[in-house]
Amino acid sequence: MSDLSPLIVSSRKLAERLRPLVFTKASYTYLPLDYAREPHEEYLRRFGSSPKRVVFLGMNPGSYVPFLQN
Repeated sequence: MSDLSPLIVSSRKLAERLRPLVFTKASYTYLPLDYAREPHEEYLRRFGSSPKRVVFLGMNPGSYVPFLQN
């Protein structure tokens, strides 16, 4: 993994840590970091290499997400 960006390395580590989670009341669960790994890593390669002023965490934040500015 030495040739990968720190964001991709972190993403893969996060997926490893999340994979064992079990939700007893959920009929189905999925891990986007697994099933969408290739497009996610392509996104990180394209847009994750420059400094950012804002970081969105979560899935599908929608069009009305508050953001921070310095």
